[in-house]
Amino acid sequence: MERERSEGENNPGRFKEVERQRLIEVNEALRAVHKQLIRTVQRDYEREHGAIGGPGALLRLLMEDPYFSWLRPMSKAMVEMDELLEEAMPLEPIRIAGLRERIEGMIATQRYLALLQSSPEVVMAHTALRKALGDLF
Repeated sequence: MERERSEGENNPGRFKEVERQRLIEVNEALRAVHKQLIRTVQRDYEREHGAIGGPGALLRLLMEDPYFSWLRPMSKAMVEMDELLEEAMPLEPIRIAGLRERIEGMIATQRYLALLQSSPEVVMAHTALRKALGDLF
């Protein structure tokens, strides 16, 4: 990591490339966490309310049902990261720091931490996300 930073200081284009790649890694890791959270919450929901009718019904629940509302900020952060990565201009450190801070807050909520204790799949995805966040500048 230190070597990449020093290379980036001597070559700003390389620094931006490394920075962008690390943000991509965070994005991919966050998507994996989100996917596992949805699966876990879906199982809990179905135990309480019965089977969900299919992908369309699940999407509607994700967007509208209060049971899934705590996942929406994570969905929004993924969209924002996609938009940030699509921009041709260099990544702004302040925006990256803001996203990182929000993600850190999302994975510290009581609901998230409870699922982290109950699902090995969430634990594995969480571990990858923590590593990616740790590597982010």
